[in-house]
Amino acid sequence: MTSVLVLVGSKSHLETLEDGLEIFKDLGVAFSVRIASAQGQFERLKDIAENHEQKGGSAIICVSENVASLGTVASAHTNLPVIAVSNLSDQSQVVLGLGSPVVTTGCSGQNGFCQAALFTAQVVGLRDPELLVKIKQYRQSQEARIEESDDLHRIDFKG
Repeated sequence: MTSVLVLVGSKSHLETLEDGLEIFKDLGVAFSVRIASAQGQFERLKDIAENHEQKGGSAIICVSENVASLGTVASAHTNLPVIAVSNLSDQSQVVLGLGSPVVTTGCSGQNGFCQAALFTAQVVGLRDPELLVKIKQYRQSQEARIEESDDLHRIDFKG
């Protein structure tokens, strides 16, 4: 089973996860959410990342105010893909050093985590054809939802 580890820098970031975790549930992607700080908890963070990889985990998503720190420390201790999401809008694009690759989302907060959840599902879906089918179905349902919303709320002014 596909498993994603979601690391948050503090409990205040948990509300950011709600919609993205629903995406994982809809797609049948197993996940664990853990709170860990890159500030002075290097050994603990190392143990969490290494343990996730050893148990067959597929990817790690890190959510924190400083998009570089948590993701970079996690990436330094795993060969799994690491995706970072900032809770601050001005930190969604950062330059990270070589050696510990981290993908960052182009948006922050709840939307950023939803994007990270979908991206992560796509990455781990490369080894899981059934997951790719579910992603396609999910996207089709989103398209249908948008079209339905357009039908209900369209405004045509003929002035």
